[in-house]
Amino acid sequence: MTPQKIINNLIQIKNHLLKPKIMTFLKKNYYTFCFLFISTILVAQQPPKKVDAILQNINTATLTTKILYDRVFSIAHLDTFNDSTNVSNTKYFEQAVNELYNASEHQKFMPYKTLRTFYTSKANYNTLDIGIVNANFQQLNYVATNENLGALKVVNEEVEKINNQ
Repeated sequence: MTPQKIINNLIQIKNHLLKPKIMTFLKKNYYTFCFLFISTILVAQQPPKKVDAILQNINTATLTTKILYDRVFSIAHLDTFNDSTNVSNTKYFEQAVNELYNASEHQKFMPYKTLRTFYTSKANYNTLDIGIVNANFQQLNYVATNENLGALKVVNEEVEKINNQ
């Protein structure tokens, strides 16, 4: 018998012996795996505190734009969009508008699904749809890595001004 045949036989024996053991292990621990999976989802889905609840000690009435970009989890990264190549597409445009809509607490802009009703028909050829978002928004002056560099600090899960900055 050649060494290759011996190796192949050993692999087949190993696979034959391990498969029932793995299946038995999975069957015995099925409910444990389900519990771990569901508990992971539940923990991951706990909503974070709203930014405005954290900002109780800060006067948000002074926001001139009424759009606090820190209210949303930024996917479009509008705060750095003009720092690099300005390339966008429909999905990015909708994400940007939706972030601004949520950051303004639904006071400005519109939901992206409503925005879609204004799109021109795809059957209308020889046209070019252009969407432009020209919006001012505000952000918190908070530096998590070094609070002294910003104007805000976190105390007991609330934001406070540093030296009235």
